[in-house]
Amino acid sequence: WIYMHDGERLVLTCVKGTTIDVLALEGNETPSSTAWLHQPRVERERVDEHTGHIHPELKRLGIQFWASIPLRSKDAAVGTVIVAGGDFEMFTSKQAELMEAFGNQISVAISNAQLFERLKQSEERYADLFEHAPDIYLRVNPEHVIAGCNSTGADMLGFPREKLLGRKFEELFLEGRRPAIAETLTRMFSEQGGLKDVEEQFLMNDGGTLFVNLNSSLLVDDQGRTISARIGARDIS
Repeated sequence: WIYMHDGERLVLTCVKGTTIDVLALEGNETPSSTAWLHQPRVERERVDEHTGHIHPELKRLGIQFWASIPLRSKDAAVGTVIVAGGDFEMFTSKQAELMEAFGNQISVAISNAQLFERLKQSEERYADLFEHAPDIYLRVNPEHVIAGCNSTGADMLGFPREKLLGRKFEELFLEGRRPAIAETLTRMFSEQGGLKDVEEQFLMNDGGTLFVNLNSSLLVDDQGRTISARIGARDIS
């Protein structure tokens, strides 16, 4: 049995060999007991004995011992793993060390899973902020091609997102400004610089114009090569 700490309770998350919830059996300590989280426990009782150490429901399965090992992630208790079997003499010191090592491996896996989940949540929050930010955000590659655009950008410019992706960045500007914008973008990538409070006019899908303040930052790979630019445009109309 593997139980994870959830608020004030231990919740069964994995079980093998039976469908019984060992902590829910009448006579066992409540799942909220801190004893399960902070110290190893071992109980033994032969099938023909009646000392109350092993629940009758478990004894009907032939179980004569159970042992629990707390699971930890960094410095916090996150759950417990419980094993049980029919060998009354089970659990020598070496076997206890083996179970503790097994518990440590589970703890590492739990820690990694928690980190992954937090990373996933952070990415989802970032994606939501990117999509619904009040400013236009565009991702542009070194060839000046628009590779990404948030929902705000598509809405403010009046284009379906798929009509923006794949276009040249300079095509979003008034025709007379396009050569200068293209030159600025080329210099930005070659010199690994950025745009800082540059005021320009976007050409919207309906033919109108949108006065914006442009700023940018560069994204680089592990080798320090520039792979794209993140360009933000704030409406200053």
